[in-house]
Amino acid sequence: MAVPPAWVVVHTMVGTIASSNSRFQQASQQASAHYGVDENEIVQWVDEKDAAWTNGNSGVEGATGRNEDSITIEHADNGLYNDPRPPGLYARSGRLIYGICERYRLPINRTVVIGHRECTGNAPTACPDALDVDRLVREALANGVSKEGAVTEREIEAIVINWYVQHAGRWPNEVDETYITDHWVPAWRADPVAAYGEFLRAAAAELEGASSEDMRAVRVFDLAKGAS
Repeated sequence: MAVPPAWVVVHTMVGTIASSNSRFQQASQQASAHYGVDENEIVQWVDEKDAAWTNGNSGVEGATGRNEDSITIEHADNGLYNDPRPPGLYARSGRLIYGICERYRLPINRTVVIGHRECTGNAPTACPDALDVDRLVREALANGVSKEGAVTEREIEAIVINWYVQHAGRWPNEVDETYITDHWVPAWRADPVAAYGEFLRAAAAELEGASSEDMRAVRVFDLAKGAS
């Protein structure tokens, strides 16, 4: 595996942790994942330093979500892969994703956290089917922003950068990064409640033609409100 990994790739099991575990014990299946998650537990099958089989694109140079460059997470669906998943599964997986991204200093966004169907160099697939990858990203980000506002500078930056990548379609430029460092970090540290209120005001201002600074606040509103 690359150090650090470049992607966290999420899958749906089309089954349970128990059925996946049974399959993964059969070497002839050439099937494995780093982690499995349901609403009650997280299990680890493969060490993070090793590559799992999950994405189906081992050895394909330049592939998005290549096995050698990814940490993979299977999500239980009890065979009902197109059905909604329980909140507990999203919360538990979000904590796992947050921990992985923290360990490897990866931004928590939809560039890093992808569904199996977004991988390249493998056979076409609908996986992870009805699993909501955007919700997993929001759950992961919420783990970095406590209700008390006890966040690190990196966690604040992750929220802002996540919005840029998802909605602006690009990484922040130097001006935007300066704004994050000079405004959001000290504002949140000084008074997290007031900073959150600023998100709310900026969201309202967006409807009436917001200033550029207000728009920067709006860009983190949707994700920040998940920590309220």
